[in-house]
Amino acid sequence: MPLFDWIEIPVEDLDRATHFYSAILETELEVTELQPGYRVAFLPIPEDTPAGPGGMLVETEGFDPAGEQGCRVCFGAAADIDGFLMRVEESGGRISQPKTRLDDGDSVAYLAWFYDTEGNLLGVHAPG
Repeated sequence: MPLFDWIEIPVEDLDRATHFYSAILETELEVTELQPGYRVAFLPIPEDTPAGPGGMLVETEGFDPAGEQGCRVCFGAAADIDGFLMRVEESGGRISQPKTRLDDGDSVAYLAWFYDTEGNLLGVHAPG
């Protein structure tokens, strides 16, 4: 069982957020209204892991972007972390911490943090 299998990212403007995440994830997200006042856009589930993890962007009353508060979620970027960060900036996000090398002596990886268009602080992680 994976450690995490579902995330929900709060947004203030689902149309703007859907445009942003469609661009950085290089896939088209669709907006769905699950119930009145509760609109979502499901994030893609990787083909090589059909059981998840999954998640969605959520626009609803009282579920506000966390900014620097709350837990942090990192997207996997395979080897193209630079391309991912370029798409973040081109799509209206901003980089909080640029690509940083993580080296524990046994393995190397890279990590960067960015703000989405809604003010959420998220990360991107790639193996070295």
